[in-house]
Amino acid sequence: MTLLNTSHSVVIWFVLICLCIASHTSLASEAEQPQRTRRVLYNFDGDSCLSTKAGSKGPVVVHADDVKRLIEEVAYNGSLVDTVLICINAQVMYYPTKVGTMRGTLSMPDERAKWSPSEKQRFENLRVFFDSGVDPYAIMLAETRRRGREALLTFRMNDDHGNDFLRTQFLADHPDWRLGTEQYKGSGAMDFGRDEVREYTFRLIKEAVRRYDSDGIELDFNRFPTFFKDGSIDERVGKMNSLVERVRGMLDEVGLERGRRLVLAVRVPSNYGRTAPTPETARELGCDVPAWVKSGWVDFVTVSEFLLERGDLPIDAWKQAVTSVPVYGGIECTRGGGAKNLTADEYRAAATHLIKSGSDGVYLFNFFTCREEGVNAYEPPFEVLRDLGPLKVGLRRQLFVDDFVVADKQHVTRELGQVSKLNDGKPIFTDGWFYGTVVHDDDKFKLWFRKPGTNGFGYAESLDGLNFQKKADLSGIHFAGDFTLAVEIDSSETDPQHRFKAGYDAPGMAAGIAHSADGIAWTPYHEGLPVTHRAADTYNQILWDPEARTYRLFTRTDFGSLGGSTELRGTRSMINPAPKTNSENWSLVREWIFDKERPGEAQRRQIYATTCWIRHGVYFALLSVYEFPGDVSEGKVTDTHRRHERDVMNYYIATSRDGDSWDMHWVYAGQPLVPRGPDGAFDKDIVMPSSTIVTHGDRHWIYYAGANERHGSEQVRFDRTHAIGVATLRLDGFVSLAADEIEGTVVTRPFKLEGDKLMVNVDARDGTVSVEVLDEAGQPLSGFSAAEIVPATRLDELRWQPYWKKHTDLSTIRGKIVQLKFQLRDAKLYSFQIGG
Repeated sequence: MTLLNTSHSVVIWFVLICLCIASHTSLASEAEQPQRTRRVLYNFDGDSCLSTKAGSKGPVVVHADDVKRLIEEVAYNGSLVDTVLICINAQVMYYPTKVGTMRGTLSMPDERAKWSPSEKQRFENLRVFFDSGVDPYAIMLAETRRRGREALLTFRMNDDHGNDFLRTQFLADHPDWRLGTEQYKGSGAMDFGRDEVREYTFRLIKEAVRRYDSDGIELDFNRFPTFFKDGSIDERVGKMNSLVERVRGMLDEVGLERGRRLVLAVRVPSNYGRTAPTPETARELGCDVPAWVKSGWVDFVTVSEFLLERGDLPIDAWKQAVTSVPVYGGIECTRGGGAKNLTADEYRAAATHLIKSGSDGVYLFNFFTCREEGVNAYEPPFEVLRDLGPLKVGLRRQLFVDDFVVADKQHVTRELGQVSKLNDGKPIFTDGWFYGTVVHDDDKFKLWFRKPGTNGFGYAESLDGLNFQKKADLSGIHFAGDFTLAVEIDSSETDPQHRFKAGYDAPGMAAGIAHSADGIAWTPYHEGLPVTHRAADTYNQILWDPEARTYRLFTRTDFGSLGGSTELRGTRSMINPAPKTNSENWSLVREWIFDKERPGEAQRRQIYATTCWIRHGVYFALLSVYEFPGDVSEGKVTDTHRRHERDVMNYYIATSRDGDSWDMHWVYAGQPLVPRGPDGAFDKDIVMPSSTIVTHGDRHWIYYAGANERHGSEQVRFDRTHAIGVATLRLDGFVSLAADEIEGTVVTRPFKLEGDKLMVNVDARDGTVSVEVLDEAGQPLSGFSAAEIVPATRLDELRWQPYWKKHTDLSTIRGKIVQLKFQLRDAKLYSFQIGG
């Protein structure tokens, strides 16, 4: 019996060990998968964050909203900043630490009296934050992740500034463990040849990783690039290898607890600019970075100068030594010699040079220090963050809805696409209306519609998108009374019982969410309780965002009232990475109203409902806009024939690159995507979108609900009928860059050509179109100039493939950094795509 129990125990332990190894391997293997895109990496100095802010001419009081705004400044809509790094140490830690010493706490009163105004204010700001239980760095990390960016800590491995406010108890107790001199009195760089120093450093790193919910940590060996008093190169390398390996293991341990791999990055030592920072010079200092990469410890490498921008980083040497992870090139903020920080054009030139040298992205250090100049302070050139770094085109279609991919354009205008209403503009479904959804799935169109009155929701199907047959009534959802529903098919879901997800109106005019295997029988999340507060009584949409790798929830909200004639309608958006397991844990991203034309814009327009549709990396907001709300000056009696212009609802689109900050151009231009119908039409006064757009058969199907009378108010009610119509649009024809008889040009930003063919969506049926391929300096590549292209006229194609006299495709220049220059006359350019 004893032997049997022992054997049984051994089996159990063996299984557990195998599971642990499998889990560890699963996380570790992610380093071998396709790398995350990092176009621009932005390093925040944790002390500067706590003493300056926008417009300050010297040190100022900093609040929580101010540090959150720091992230907004660099991770704005259109910015190429994909990764934010936040420094939390300089020998001392910038937070209350149990392992080390917090900044400034060992300075004596007479020393503090001599501090600069910036250091005094910084120390006070830190004290106020942490005394009130608020961690400013946690705020910055959370805001970074909320905006869909990678949020990393960065840890200065051996800071050597030597100020009294950087004094640590560790070095005060062990002065002989320093690399510095006596004048440092407990601060300065440490000797990593000592086991105690490496142990202490590891414990500091571990404390920071466990304290903050980040995506990982960077070990900054360039602050400062000295680590050993003595010892051979191999001895130094062995000791530093053991430390880096240990950090990697700790990150894997924490990553298992958090359910994701945590990134380990390194900024390599530069040897103070004495020589170029090569793999060989780094190894002499004890940092065998290629070995770290080959061992699977490191996820990316950054190469940079020490403080001064010289423009001669040996990126090619690092790319040859490090082949399995990205290598990023750093840009320092000044050239030295008393020069000011780099200008916007100097940053652009430096970035172009790095990319041309093979850098996988651009790393910015001390970008913000121009704010530290007191009365002479000035703002950093934040605008360059939208055009630094390589444009990641890959094989994804690029839409011209904005200037994201555009470097220059001349004599072209951006135009909204024109939809075509099917069925002669008459309704295709009269037994219900929206709020609801149409999708194309299983070779059929599926329609969820609101039934007349208070009878809940129905489900119908169609093979042609026009003739729908009712199939079932929905079950399992208890609507609160407004009967709203937005259905999504979750492309990321692996559990078939949760394939369909929906937002609906829950009790209390709040949002509820539910799941279903077939779209008919539903099970609410959160036991049917709402997941938001009130005013979510129009569309509530839950959808998976493949760009940010999280779920988004869009609902209506209101400002300043609880409804009624004084209601000020707005939209709120939220995120939640795991609504299946934590369905009420939604973090607010933004609440907004129309306020561009304030004051009084609420009398002109209000947002009634917002849903989101994502295509080719572009977020489209499908907007129900209530125009001249409550203005019944055109008549208080029901009139189902005359088209009205006030108290009406229009269907607009807005676009975004982050799902947060929306370009409302078409709203303010008064150009709806689906125009209301003429006098007598079923949709003459109200057009409301389906919660999403269908793409099928090389065109977009845009379903909408129409009504033949105005919205009305508490005082004035109109009798109206509702029905569903549909319009179609050319594939990706939402927005074009259009030229008339004067030739227009569109030049893209530089990008790495990763395919062999070019496909262009263009309408030149009444004109001409040409394209040439430029090098990164803007000069035509031989064989690919406009003079060498085979002319194309009178064409209207979704995937036009241009070719040149000597080249039928782009295979001979694949891998180069290129730009495309389109030349248009009486033509409309919608998109381009590089094909494999």
